Amino acid sequence: MPREGWISVFLKEDFVKKMEKYIKNNPHLGYRSVPGLIVDSLRHLLVDIEKDVVPEKKLHVMGFSADGKTILKMK
Repeated sequence: MPREGWISVFLKEDFVKKMEKYIKNNPHLGYRSVPGLIVDSLRHLLVDIEKDVVPEKKLHVMGFSADGKTILKMK
């Protein structure tokens, strides 16, 4: 269970392994962990969405899990 004020996100193992490989092969980018890469990537995506660089229609809410977490999908 996550700490108060935090949520958990579930990712496919093969996707996480790809991110771990990317981090290992690109140390010059400064990422030390998968969560760090994810947070930074989403921060950049949201900035681009706000600037209309990436159309909002590409980020879709697919639904909600049983425990109330939002399920998003890029199209």
